[in-house]
Amino acid sequence: MAPNKPLDNDDEENGLQAVVFADSFNSRFKPFTATKPRCLLPLVNVPMLAWTLESLAAAGIGHVFLFTCTHADQIKEWLRNSHFSSAHSTLTVTPIVSTTSVSAGDAIRELDAKQLIRTDFVLISGDVVSTVDIHRVVAEHKERRKSNKDAIMTMVVKRVGASHRLRPPAESPVFVISPENHQLHTYSTIAHPSTTKSATHKRISIPEESLEAGELQIRNDLADCYIDICAVDVLLLFTENFDYQDLRHDFINGILTSDLLGKTIHVHAIEDEEGGYAARVMDSRSYDAISQDIISRWTYPMVPDECMPGSDRLLHHRGHRYYGKQGVDVAESARVGVCSVLGSHCTVAAHSTLDRSVLGQGVAVGENTQLSHSYIWNKTSIGSGCSIYQSIVADGVVIEDDVSLHTGCFVGHGVRLLKGTSLPPYTRVGSERWSEDGVDDGSDEEHSNHLDKKRAAILGPSSTAYLWPSDKVDMEVEDVDSSDDDEEAALSMRYSRIGMSAGTAAAHSTSSLSTISGGESDESEEDDDELHHATDNLTLENAGKVGAAADFAHECTQSLERAFEEGHTSENAAIELKTLRMASNVPLGEVRKVVVDFCLSKVETEAGEGVQAYKAVEDVLGRWAPLVVEMTKEDQTHTVLLAQQFCAIHHASHANIFLAVLRALYEYEIVTEDAFFAWYKLDQARADGGIKSLWDKSRRFIEALLEAESESEESESE
Repeated sequence: MAPNKPLDNDDEENGLQAVVFADSFNSRFKPFTATKPRCLLPLVNVPMLAWTLESLAAAGIGHVFLFTCTHADQIKEWLRNSHFSSAHSTLTVTPIVSTTSVSAGDAIRELDAKQLIRTDFVLISGDVVSTVDIHRVVAEHKERRKSNKDAIMTMVVKRVGASHRLRPPAESPVFVISPENHQLHTYSTIAHPSTTKSATHKRISIPEESLEAGELQIRNDLADCYIDICAVDVLLLFTENFDYQDLRHDFINGILTSDLLGKTIHVHAIEDEEGGYAARVMDSRSYDAISQDIISRWTYPMVPDECMPGSDRLLHHRGHRYYGKQGVDVAESARVGVCSVLGSHCTVAAHSTLDRSVLGQGVAVGENTQLSHSYIWNKTSIGSGCSIYQSIVADGVVIEDDVSLHTGCFVGHGVRLLKGTSLPPYTRVGSERWSEDGVDDGSDEEHSNHLDKKRAAILGPSSTAYLWPSDKVDMEVEDVDSSDDDEEAALSMRYSRIGMSAGTAAAHSTSSLSTISGGESDESEEDDDELHHATDNLTLENAGKVGAAADFAHECTQSLERAFEEGHTSENAAIELKTLRMASNVPLGEVRKVVVDFCLSKVETEAGEGVQAYKAVEDVLGRWAPLVVEMTKEDQTHTVLLAQQFCAIHHASHANIFLAVLRALYEYEIVTEDAFFAWYKLDQARADGGIKSLWDKSRRFIEALLEAESESEESESE
């Protein structure tokens, strides 16, 4: 097939074009997507597709081709009723319906066959939230193509810290980039060493010719935003190679490793917050992370209290609490925690608690019910005495009294959970029976009987709901490198679930529902017992407090990272930390710990002891002394203890600089003599192990302070 001919320059006057994939071509949100398109699932009470289209409209995109496969009628109906169909909309949206495409590669080949795209275009998924200036990226892409027609794609990536919540906890991308022209030479993924034994043995392959090009950067601090600026050549290359199915692992790796095509791919890296926000809802873990970013207003001006399409207007209150303008009724004894959203016509009964959760429109919560880090969609009813933790509940669900949903549960549209039901972690429940091919023909009678037993044990014998597989859905091979072994691929998918972290992977590596795809066994029953036992003592109140503290520490660390790398003043950094503290309602001691730990983590510890060690500590504490003083002045004794504890925990790297830390705290007037003496007398400062060894080492420092104080008193008496 001949390549598409570019249009005349007059086409640019009609605005940029974009292609939006309404389908994700995976099953990570089933059973929700069994009855509703994924792009219309609510994200902070706004359909995901609305966030994407608003992002494109704000970026000046003029025309969007919306490629749809499943539930196309629902998507077209939503578009007809949205403001994107009005005469005042700056964005023209044209749906393209396909009944045969099962991958991104199929979709791109069908687009090429229709000859709709004739100039450079933006390729984006219908679940991306972005405030990036796409016009700037497109201009950069077009300028590059003036001198290099083989530069066919520019990927948008964003720098994130090691602990950033948008960073995949198990597997993250590795980019090998030329800093001179931002050309991408290698794109791969690598698992975190704590998740799989094979991670530490995985190597990144760099083409030999790339090594001859000059300086290269190997970066593992970039998150893929899934926003690509493409030349029309991309469509043709997909058409010519039917092996290209996934855009990242097939197409990009195919281009980078080809000796014949001679095409190049480049990256546009967003290095700071001023470059904008961009992230894709890949799975339930990123769904939670992006929801919290939206609520915390990292996506400004796209925030809940602005009039987003498909949602009611919300009012923003202190602590990032949002309430619908109509019919919200919260009992006086109920508590709504920070970073929570209540849509219009919500009711929360007496003694109930919401923490970092989102309620859709018309949600009713009964008495003594606790919700933490959960997302409840429209017109759902929750009874009294329930506990819901890190779970997603769809529209029109009825949850009767005393029901418990533990970490990672999905409850599908229209499900009714009977009184006293307790769902183990990562349970998925739908209103229709699940089958692997989507059609339940009842051909496997033995397997069906096994499922019925499991269903009755968990949901109750009279339940009309059905269990859906958890591990089988999550462990699809989409987005997993085909060269990875089974262990790494499986763990990567498990880590993509809401609530999953390094500490919980092992505990939930075998879900009670994984037996849906296999036969009955005694081992699976033992796993069920272990899961029930593990969750017997879990209380939503305690879990919410722990989760809130962890989120606060994470946000403070991110704030300090930005201040450290972008050269903010200590005063501005202090203001931001105080704002975060007020929003999260945490004790000042939590802020003090974050500040001390962060500063000490930035000290270059290879300097040894003595003068070199003090110089290394001074480089950090000297720069941030006003911030440390402001955040620690209320309890200087605790400040010294925190520094001691940090150096003890990181004994191998920080024990040698402990005396230098004490000296810097004193000389920069962060801690007074009296506070040092009070610390030295603390029982906690003399605990066994590394703590005690540091206390022993500090004796000469304390003696020097006593001598100085004695000399001062003698001179005063004279």
